Amino acid sequence: MFNFGGGGNTRITVADVVAKTYDDAYETLTKQNLLVDKQLQLSDTVEAGLVISTDPPAGQEVGAKTTITVFVSTGKEMVLMPDLTAMTELDATNAITQAGLLLGSITRSDSATVAENVVISTSPEPNTSIPANSIVNLVISTGTVTVPYVVNLELSDASAQLSAPTVGYLINTDLAPDCLGTQGTTVIAQSIEPGVQPQGQTITLTLECVL
Repeated sequence: MFNFGGGGNTRITVADVVAKTYDDAYETLTKQNLLVDKQLQLSDTVEAGLVISTDPPAGQEVGAKTTITVFVSTGKEMVLMPDLTAMTELDATNAITQAGLLLGSITRSDSATVAENVVISTSPEPNTSIPANSIVNLVISTGTVTVPYVVNLELSDASAQLSAPTVGYLINTDLAPDCLGTQGTTVIAQSIEPGVQPQGQTITLTLECVL
């Protein structure tokens, strides 16, 4: 609230200082022979450092030496983005709410290492300062990987594909049944069908028989 000072019958119309910097507002009001009380206030819409409003408001007539309360924006409320990686989807959702944030999109993605229904990554990045009520998007593991078709490939090429970070399978090799020769280097069969499969498996590659 505001207080009316002395000044006889002199009436002053409070200047409009909304959206000005505090320094500009202070200069304007003091030149009107008014006193200024600065108050800081969070705002989702007014840039930090600018005036949100005054009390009494612009246009009101007051006496000289009246105290004008100037509400200055400190910007949006900022919160720390929690680290949700390795949390279950349910726990991550609860953590988002508790942090004063909003759940956005949920994307399902293959992962060779992150268990099913566990967070792989988030946007924004964890441990960053972000405005309250920001939207947080999650990438959640399906617990599966996409196994490539490696029949007719050289063992080295097949192994590279199957042990890559996107698949992460362990590899065993086996010789073709009833082979009377030696083990070759070309894959003729794979024990796990190509396509979407559970993560963390061991695949056996059958190699050609060289007579």
